[in-house]
Amino acid sequence: MEIPIELEETLKKLSKVNVDFIEFVKKNPESLKSISFSTLKSSSDSYKLQAWPTFINPQTKALFLEMGVKVCDLIKSIPARLFDNDPKLIAAYFEQPAAVVNLQMEGITGDHLANMVGRADFTFSTSGLKCLEYNISADISGWQLPEWESLYLSTPIIDRFLKEYHVEINNENYLGLFLDHIIRYASPLAAPGSNAGNPELNVAIVTRDYIENHQNKNTLLQDLRLLYKEKLSRKALTGNVFMCDFQHLEYIDNRVYFKGNSIHGLIELFHGFVTPGVMKVYTSGNLRLLNGPMTAVLSNKLNLALLSENEESNVFSKEEKETIKKYIPWTRKIIPGETVYRGEKIRMENFLIANKDKLVIKPPLGLGGQRVGIGQGMFRREWENLVKTALRKKNFLVQELVEAPRVLYQLGENDCAYHDTVWGVWILGSQYGASIVRALPGGNARKVVNGAQGAESSVVFEVDE
Repeated sequence: MEIPIELEETLKKLSKVNVDFIEFVKKNPESLKSISFSTLKSSSDSYKLQAWPTFINPQTKALFLEMGVKVCDLIKSIPARLFDNDPKLIAAYFEQPAAVVNLQMEGITGDHLANMVGRADFTFSTSGLKCLEYNISADISGWQLPEWESLYLSTPIIDRFLKEYHVEINNENYLGLFLDHIIRYASPLAAPGSNAGNPELNVAIVTRDYIENHQNKNTLLQDLRLLYKEKLSRKALTGNVFMCDFQHLEYIDNRVYFKGNSIHGLIELFHGFVTPGVMKVYTSGNLRLLNGPMTAVLSNKLNLALLSENEESNVFSKEEKETIKKYIPWTRKIIPGETVYRGEKIRMENFLIANKDKLVIKPPLGLGGQRVGIGQGMFRREWENLVKTALRKKNFLVQELVEAPRVLYQLGENDCAYHDTVWGVWILGSQYGASIVRALPGGNARKVVNGAQGAESSVVFEVDE
């Protein structure tokens, strides 16, 4: 199993430990066997875990943070910079009812925007990092990461590699980082404690999966509570984490309560949906909210089109223009008529048909790679039908296909193969949270690298070199 020079260079950019791992596999054929990683199959999560982990060095982590924060900040600035926060203008561009957008824009402040959380999906291409989409939402998977990391580290063959090559893992607990973030954001609202005790700071995670009287059996909640109390004690605070749904919240004297406990920070896992009662308390200043109604505006994939098509606009600074050129592939909203590609005027209708194999068409919203069409993976008639649909709806986007080197991962019962990869990096305000790699065997006809399409998740370990 020889490593091509191009692949070796890619792996070294991430961390030379990836090359060490491939060398370890060569010396240890059991590393190719699926049964050697049976502990990874014990996860009850619906995601499929890839047998082999991925490693990044501090320089790569810093690059991920830079890309994640800079692109996120640009997206968060779009409503103000390009639309003057006018719901009618925003609604017209995104093809949404103005009344809906008006609700989504309610109560937005600079502090709220600065503390939003999300995940950038990007590829590690031959020309650097390229952001494919950005989900600025609290309702993005990531809660499972500490469990996944433990599963990898408890796998004997991975443990043997780490010991033989003297590799130390530097990952911080993602749940702990998330709690640190909500504590920073909500701590100004901490209430005076009873009997002159430490101030109280309570957080509610509002989820559609809540089952009443089932909280004591929720291992995630138990882990969160232990971590939360530990984090609070370091700041001379007290409080608790609760899980519920909106129906179990109460509103008294313009404050939010859950079972008699005043709530100071609320994390909605409804992809932006919150009740009018929550919004009233939030806009009054008595609640900190992650992320809230603006999720729908900021997670719209058309935001990348807005950045790409305005990369020369004076609304962006010189540094911001460089950020757009560096991290955003050519992206446009699909509407009939003229646009610009690589400095030349083109007609959108003709360009889409003529350049099938180097383009990707996406809907403005949606998760799991649904309705995403990669030209290389589609028949001509199928692509033409997608183009017709996109031109008719006028809210789809087209993106230049980003070519990236394939990476070796374990495959099947006793083999390995080259995989297409898409990375995800979680950003908590302006802080790095964690990373993950989704890997899909290179022979997949559709080429959409997503868990819903059969891709596996490889945990990313941070290491020194």
